Amino acid sequence: MPTEWLYGNIYSAMPFINFTLLNRPSTMAFLKFGLGASYIDKQYDTSSVRELKNNLISQPYNLGIQFGFGIHQKLFSNTELALEAGVLNFSNGSLNAPNNGINLAYLKGGLNFFLFDRINHRGMTTFHNDQTKKCYLQTFFGAAYTKIRYPLKTEYDIYVMSSQLMYAKNKILNIGPSIDFYYDPTSNIRLLRPASMDEIAEADKFKVAMGLSAEFNIGRISIPMRGMHYVYNLANVRVDRIYYVFGIRYTHRSNLFFQGSLKSTLDNTTGVRTDFLEYGIGYRFKTKSTYGNTY
Repeated sequence: MPTEWLYGNIYSAMPFINFTLLNRPSTMAFLKFGLGASYIDKQYDTSSVRELKNNLISQPYNLGIQFGFGIHQKLFSNTELALEAGVLNFSNGSLNAPNNGINLAYLKGGLNFFLFDRINHRGMTTFHNDQTKKCYLQTFFGAAYTKIRYPLKTEYDIYVMSSQLMYAKNKILNIGPSIDFYYDPTSNIRLLRPASMDEIAEADKFKVAMGLSAEFNIGRISIPMRGMHYVYNLANVRVDRIYYVFGIRYTHRSNLFFQGSLKSTLDNTTGVRTDFLEYGIGYRFKTKSTYGNTY
């Protein structure tokens, strides 16, 4: 990083998915989304003068999130130009404080040269399906116990319910509206900086958000994601009212599934802030469906 003396070096592994926007014989454009893990070799240290400057990252192991746009242009029969621009975010999912995160913008380019016959690995065959499309409802419940050290040293519970009405567009993509309900005083603590939890009214801890959900199914692997906007109790959410959720779900023997996801807010100061991580085990009560990976 340019400020290596302050934040050190970042080492990361970033699996990604490309969503094709344009796919022609000589040109391909795509959106890129990546999620991985990173190691940062300099962190917040209370025993060093760095604590006055490096107030972004408090532990070496962090999450890495990437958004990008790219284009590949064929120049010759075996050569293509590759350009990509995007942003990277590194934060620890609020596992430790401080967690303001590090945000980087990037632009990169290169030439892809194929020694032998070029294989059209980019093309996607149009999916045709004459089966009846189906809608289905998903509902998830969650509870968490959390600690916060700044600005108020306290411990409390968080409860979450999320529901999506999904439309099975094809075997790969499900999409539909979503609504989230929260009982969570975290934003109230950060906004009001109370001396005790008694200063936060019970009604102010409830929050509601609405948005759009999508789920990509690849065999036993599902990739759910949601883009959401708070619509209730906005005064207690500061100006950071937009967030997204990204996860990975693995289904075992059609009924039992395991899921992990993260929730990140588009922060008006630091860009992206990862709020928390979720881990869960679920059970499908009904598995018979037109599409094998929906319920």
